[in-house]
Amino acid sequence: MAYLMDGQRRALLINKKAVRATIRLEGISGGVASVVEVDEASAEPGFAPPVARVISVGGELSLGPFAVAVLSDLVGVSGPVDD
Repeated sequence: MAYLMDGQRRALLINKKAVRATIRLEGISGGVASVVEVDEASAEPGFAPPVARVISVGGELSLGPFAVAVLSDLVGVSGPVDD
């Protein structure tokens, strides 16, 4: 889901699967993702702190099982985004 916040284009991504997924974002050539995902090695897997991940020049981002990511500082974004 794409949205505008403080004049910046951002997006929310959710991995609803129990397996790792690599997402390719068409038209994106960089940015940052704040990611919260299940830490399967933790005694309390639902309470892992958010981590920052860099979106690759090819627009790829890897998300763990049931991860939620907020993308910001997107590079290469074009086209309309509704408020």
